[in-house]
Amino acid sequence: MFLRTLVVGIAVSASAFAGLISIGGFSGSETVINFNGIGDTQPITTQYLGSGITFSGAQGFTNSGDTQFFPGNGGGVIALNTNFFDDSAPPIAASFTSPVNRAGFLHETNTADALLVRLFLGATQTGSFLIPNPNGLTVDFFGVEDLGGFDRIEIDAQNNLNGFLAIDDFRFEAVASAVPEPSSFVLLSLGIAGLTLLHRRLYR
Repeated sequence: MFLRTLVVGIAVSASAFAGLISIGGFSGSETVINFNGIGDTQPITTQYLGSGITFSGAQGFTNSGDTQFFPGNGGGVIALNTNFFDDSAPPIAASFTSPVNRAGFLHETNTADALLVRLFLGATQTGSFLIPNPNGLTVDFFGVEDLGGFDRIEIDAQNNLNGFLAIDDFRFEAVASAVPEPSSFVLLSLGIAGLTLLHRRLYR
């Protein structure tokens, strides 16, 4: 088993706040979905709605030829994109019931198939990351943080070979924004203006 934390790639982001993070960039209190309990080839959809997330384009996968690459043998179950055998695999999409700021997961693709991850807030794409996979059939970690928030993430394998994609230990969390809201800027500006006026009156 070979597990790497991969934090390199080509990032094209519409958000000034989107960037790659390692697994250490999470708080330790994030929600983790390990897909255990999902049956082989069972569609993964609303089973985790109670945790604040739904999936599309994914199914359970228990083949030991692939689960063996994941830590703890994937717990026996990993999530696989559907229909990759006929080269029509859709992306695996995760939708959150409310915006989050961080998401990450373990992933495996074939050597020829780079990983494409896109972030959305509503209908607007806020970030895009293309991660090469020169080694193939190794498990890597992908993590992203966007302080502007996102409510959907799409994970796709570039279909150069067959678009095979498997993920496990999907994690996500919302964090307090480090970016002041517009109203905060207004209050700050008013405060500075008030201090400036007071200073001028005192020192005329």
